[in-house]
This record gives sequence, C-alpha cells and structure tokens, in this order.
Amino acid sequence: MSLRFGNVPILVVSSADAASEIKKTHDLTFVNRPKRSLFQKLLYDYQDVADQSYRGVREEETALAVEKIEKSSSLCSPVNLSELFSATTNNVICRIALGGKYSEDTNKFGKLLNKFTELLGTPDVGDYLPWLA
Repeated sequence: MSLRFGNVPILVVSSADAASEIKKTHDLTFVNRPKRSLFQKLLYDYQDVADQSYRGVREEETALAVEKIEKSSSLCSPVNLSELFSATTNNVICRIALGGKYSEDTNKFGKLLNKFTELLGTPDVGDYLPWLA
C-alpha cells in the first residue's frame, strides 16, 4: 500500500517476505532515508545501544516469557501476549539500564515506559510537514 504524509511517500508492506525482497532491491533507498528528529532526541542521537554483552539478559527474559506461555498452556488459560511482550521488554530494559527487574509495583515507571513507547510510534508531523513545526 502506498501512502503520502505531506510530501513524503510511505510504503506499507504486509509480509516479511515482501519486506525482505523490497529491502534487497531498494537497499540504497532505505540507507538514505531521512532521520526523524523524535528518534534522534529519544534514542541518544541514533547511537546503537544494543550490545552483545546484554545477550544473556535478553535470553533469560525470553526464556521466562516462554515458561509463562508454557505454564498457561498446560493450565488451558489464555495469555495476553501484548502484556507479556511489554513486561518482557520492560524487564530487559530495566535489568540493563537500572540493574534490576521491572516490578509491577512501580506503576509510575511502567507508565513512563508506556509513554516512551507511544512516543516512538507516533509520527512527528514536523518531519513530514516542516512548515507546521
């Protein structure tokens, strides 16, 4: 599907295979895409903070999430995957950044992380329509 945000054309792809094929044939286009100012502000000026040293933390939290799914499956109870993925992501971030796990008791921190995630998914109109910024 093709969309336009102001003067910026946007391509929406509905499958991983199609996205992979598009990235292969249009690699230079994706490399030169404009940088969004919101990401620059929230993600430390586009610096990659993912590090191999955190692999163990990610693997442990993923294993715990899989265990929760297995346990719920054996009890025939439903699993809210949105909540599970959010909690797993929060746990990884907190363990890496703060040295401890995300706790459901610290609701204020959970709200902050949800707001941050919401901001990352919200387009900055100024990036597409600079005269409105």
